[in-house]
Parts: sequence; structure tokens; C-alpha cells
Amino acid sequence: MEKIIRVALVILFTLMFSTQLFAQQNHVNHQGLDEPISYYTCGMHPSVKVTVENYEKGDTKCPICFMPLMPVIKSSMNMETSDENVISQVALKASELKLAGVKTEPIEKRQLFKEIRAVGRVAYDPQLAVAQDEFISSVQSYEKALSGGIEEIVDRAKSLVDSSQRKLLLMGLSQEQIDGLQKSKKVQNNLVLPGDKMWIYGDVYEYELNWVKEGAYVKVSPLSLAGEEFYGKVVSLNPVVDPQTRSVRFRALVDNPEKKLKPEMYVDIEIMSQYQDDNGNMDVLSIPKSALLDTGRRQIVWVDKGDGQFEGRKVTVGPEAIDHSDNPRKFYPVLKGLNEGERVVTQGNFLIDSQSQITGVASSAFSGALGNEKKQPAASAMPGMPGMQM
Repeated sequence: MEKIIRVALVILFTLMFSTQLFAQQNHVNHQGLDEPISYYTCGMHPSVKVTVENYEKGDTKCPICFMPLMPVIKSSMNMETSDENVISQVALKASELKLAGVKTEPIEKRQLFKEIRAVGRVAYDPQLAVAQDEFISSVQSYEKALSGGIEEIVDRAKSLVDSSQRKLLLMGLSQEQIDGLQKSKKVQNNLVLPGDKMWIYGDVYEYELNWVKEGAYVKVSPLSLAGEEFYGKVVSLNPVVDPQTRSVRFRALVDNPEKKLKPEMYVDIEIMSQYQDDNGNMDVLSIPKSALLDTGRRQIVWVDKGDGQFEGRKVTVGPEAIDHSDNPRKFYPVLKGLNEGERVVTQGNFLIDSQSQITGVASSAFSGALGNEKKQPAASAMPGMPGMQM
């Protein structure tokens, strides 16, 4: 109930703000500026439209709430575009932008990071050590079989190698680790005894998987060694999600000076992972978090086109992240809908969106309720199953 009240207050405030804007337009228009009026509407009921002719005949109040009607200037509705991502357009005067406190920022490329916290333990994994020993033995048997040249024995030995390799993969080792094990033919004793490097096991939730990648840096803080920190990298992730906890086990290898880390110690883990796009680029196009209006149905950004002209544009963004600076800010990587160098509204965007609702242009915050968008074909779906959009 409290959340509903807050939302209602926000909507009421934006409508009151829009009423102020239209009051200013009305005042300016009657000072003799040559800006033709398209029609009159109500700040509280934007569905009301009264022609200029009827307004001049005395139809000056809203038939629903009886508030004075306000003009909609034609200049705010003259922007045409063929871009299917543009769903809202609005024009505002400099005085209105100042009143709204509108601020914009350029869209730039930057490096984005995610700090993920997890709990874990120093590995004590005799089962994995035994599985490694079995794999090494199968590789040695296969190499001996090759020197013997008997095809049936070679095939059988190769089958044992494949089987033991699959077991290691299911236990969370990467293919690179398995290849290294095949080459060194040495079991990792630090799985059961303290060594110069130690394995750390931790779990991250399914929704965090996009961030936890092999090579990500980790900082480990043992609960029993206050103030001590150990550093390393994520080496592998389990290929299967735990169905009970919806989490995935990862393994990190960290330096262990003086062998202070002991098997089965509990540790806090911080993972600092850098975002990469689909092409592996680390410098990615991004927008401040405050620029995005997320309606739940779609994601909208207001783009400054100059001279008081703004476009409400549909965009696709990646996961929330931070930049690597002294005062980190939250950003979204841009996947679709924006170009480098364009300017987006970072403050006052909700009020601009409210203005577009009142001027009769398709609104983003209210899911295009005015119906001024291009109709899209319905998504096909199985009978009884709703269409799904990624």
C-alpha cells in the first residue's frame, strides 16, 4: 500500500509540473508570440481535446475536473522520424527545461566492472584429488597402449581417458586445467594439504553468471585471519547449476604466502569482474543508470536532439555495472538503440516523459497508452502458452 501511495504521489507531481509548463506556454502565447496552438487539453486528463474554435467560444474548462484548459503548441508535434525505436517526441522551451532541471550527458565508451561478494571455503577435496589420479593413470595406460599397437587395447584405453576426463569436467575443472594435468601428470596436492597456492571454492547465483568469468580477479579474506587478504583469479566454473540453490560453484586459485590458508577455512570472497561485449571488447558504449526509464515492458531513454527537441527511444541494455573511478557511478552497457556521441537526459527525464503524455505524443512511462506507435505483429506461441520476448 505504501508503495502504491508513493507511485501515486510521483504521478501527481509530474502532472502538476506539466500543468506548470502548459501554464507557461499559455502565458507566452498570449504575450503575442507567433506559436500556433494545436488544441487545448487538461493537465490532469490528457485525453480531453478542445479545438481552438470551441475554446474561443467559451469551452475553457475540463469537462471532467473543471480545471482551466491549457494549449498544446503545434511546434511540439512536428518531429517526424522513420526510426522504429523512436516512440516519443516532445519539444520544450529553454525556460521549461530550466524549470524541470534537465541535465544531459554524452554517450561514451568506458570500462565497466561488477563487484560480486560471495562466501566460500579453502578447498579440501580428496574426491577431486582421487579423480585426478585416475585420469593420470588412464592417460599413462593409453600411452602404453599406443606403443603396443593393438587397436582393441588402444580403443579401450582411450575410452577410459574420455570417461575420466568427463568426470573431471563435471567436477568443475576446465579443459585447460585438464590439459595441464595430462601434461604434468601430477595430482594437485593443495586440494588436501596447504601449499604455496590454494584452491578456493565459492558459489554465485545464477543471475550473476554473466559477470563471473575465468580470469576474474578475486580477493579472499579468511574469517579466522582478521585483516589478512589473499589474491588470485577465478580458474573454472562448474558446468551445471545447482537446482536447489540456483547457484554455480566456481574455483579460484590464490597465492598462499607462509601457507597461512588451511583446508576447510571459511573465507569471504570479492570478485572484481570486467564487462565484455559479445566481441570481447572491454571499452563498451554505456549510459548512466539515471538515464534509463524502465517501465517493466520496455526500456526508454530520452535523447537530446538539440534546440529543445527530445526523442523517447527504445533501447536494450546489459547488466548494471560501475565504472572504475575514485567516485564510482552506476552505468548500463548499451546493446541496441543508441550511438556514441548522442546525448541522453540524466535528470528530468521522467518529467519530459510526462510532458510527452500530455502533448498527445506516444508516452513511454505509460507504455504507449496514447497508441501513437507502429503496430507490431503478435508473437507466435504454442497454444495455451504466452509469447515470450528475450
